[in-house]
This record gives sequence, C-alpha cells and structure tokens, in this order.
Amino acid sequence: MYRFRKLDVSGLGPFGEGNVLRFRDGLTLICGGNGLGKTTIARALRGNTPDARLEHAGCLDPCVPDWLIYFEEALLPGGGDRYTALTDLLTTGVFSSVDWRLFEEAITLGLREMLEVKVLGTSKFSGVISSSQQIELKIEEDGCLSITDSITGQDLNWGFRAQGERMVLYLAINRAIRSQVSTELDVPFVIDANLSVLDMDLLSKVMEFIEGMAGQIILLERCFDRDRLSLATYEIRPDSGSGKSMIVER
Repeated sequence: MYRFRKLDVSGLGPFGEGNVLRFRDGLTLICGGNGLGKTTIARALRGNTPDARLEHAGCLDPCVPDWLIYFEEALLPGGGDRYTALTDLLTTGVFSSVDWRLFEEAITLGLREMLEVKVLGTSKFSGVISSSQQIELKIEEDGCLSITDSITGQDLNWGFRAQGERMVLYLAINRAIRSQVSTELDVPFVIDANLSVLDMDLLSKVMEFIEGMAGQIILLERCFDRDRLSLATYEIRPDSGSGKSMIVER
C-alpha cells in the first residue's frame, strides 16, 4: 500500500507561508479557481517540485507507471489511438498476471456504466445505439483499442475523440487495471483534469465512478459547482492582504 500523508507547499508558486495539506484514505477534494495553485499541488505530489515537503507512507512498486496514479493533461496512456504503453505495462512485472479477456470486459463495463446517461439522453450515441450495454471494447494485437456496437459490429471509435469521452475511456482503463491486478496494487489516484468539460449528468456519473476507483483519491478541481464546493476538504482562496494563495480547511 502506498499513500500520500502530508504536503507542505508554503512558499511554492502562488502560496504564502503556512499552507499544509493532510491526506487520509478516501476522497480529498481540493477546490480553487484558475491560477490559485492547483497545478503547483499536482506537480508537488508528482515529485516535480524539489522544494515541496511531501510525506508518504509505504513503498511504491517501480513497475507502476505515472499515468496510473496521476491524471492530468495527458488523458490517455501512450497518447493517440494506440496504447503501446498500456500493452507494454500488461506484459511486465505484477501486471503480467492480467487476464486479457477479463481486462477487456472490465473496461467495457466501466464504459457502459458511465455512458448510460449519454445513450439515454440526447447525444452523439443516442440514435446510434439504444443501450450502453451495446458498447464493447477489444484490444487488438497491435495495441489499438477497438470500440464497437456488440449487436451490429458498427465502429464506435469516432465517439471517443472528444475530450469528455476520452476522459471516460481513460477512467475505465485505469479502474480495470486496478481491479484486475493483484491486491498488492493499492496506490492513490490524483486527478488534476478539467472535469467541467463534462455535462452535469455525465459529471455526476463520473464522480460516482471515480470515488470507487482507489483507496485514496485526491481531486483538484475548479469551483464550477456550488454543491461540489460544499463537499470540499480544502478550498484555495486568494489572500487579500498578501496577494498570495491560501489553503483553507473546510
């Protein structure tokens, strides 16, 4: 098991002195507007900020890739439509025990779960398929993901080119890896992504999905939803006196 425990960002980026985050199991939601320091926190957690004072518990298996823990601008492992980083991962170390058929089924299940609201509503999928249960994913030998209508065989890859659907695909892949690998894989999930690209119905489904993905989840997001803000563990605010950012525990 690997966990983040405490992060002191005092004096880093936009932050003034006395700004400390404490993490526990479950969801830590950090809300703040643009330019207030969410990316500074994400980079510090990733180890890209030498001056950050980060405390953690447990050891991280060197086989675990960054993209499994940190969800940032690069939405998909390997980028593009081919997933060489994914297929390379699943043939090495503790990941080599993955059953490919069950892994494909797990990704498919995740897609169906999150996209149910899109198929039932008015979207690019409605009118093409009548149920999210028709979505089926396969991993080809060259590492290319093939998403089709399980009844007609119609290609559905075009539906995952937009950022929102690519985000859904990434999350389904991430949870499938975590669920299919041995229980020794217990690592945090840090999300610094623009979830506001999702419409509110899909956002609600995605949040339910995320909260069941890992033992420790750290989510950094803008205050685009006042109901979400009320659930925040921490809020990043501008300090009118110093002009710096300050972290307020809620």
